[in-house]
Amino acid sequence: MVAIFLDTQNRFIGVHTVATGTVDYCIVGPREAFKAALLYNATSLVLAHNHPPGEHNPSDDDIQLTRQLQEAAELLDIVVMDRIVIGESGYASFIELGLLDPPADPPSPRKKRKRET
Repeated sequence: MVAIFLDTQNRFIGVHTVATGTVDYCIVGPREAFKAALLYNATSLVLAHNHPPGEHNPSDDDIQLTRQLQEAAELLDIVVMDRIVIGESGYASFIELGLLDPPADPPSPRKKRKRET
């Protein structure tokens, strides 16, 4: 699984290998998924992984993990823009399949607060 990091203008700022799996399984947790995002100061990201057998349809585990990652991202003020599964016959986008809610508001620069003296 890789994470593609974006800035406040949705411009590419980096990519990071989150986890490398076996033939049929990959263990991914929020810590692994978002550690590099925080170091890159990413405001949003796209998660992508392949299915080695070639099938690009998301599995039940893919769907459950994506929900957990989206909840964790919200706590960190990071937007999961999409999750993409790549297979031999094509790809599947969670946004296109309706499995991931599109962000209500695109990431935007934060307004600085005035400090009280």
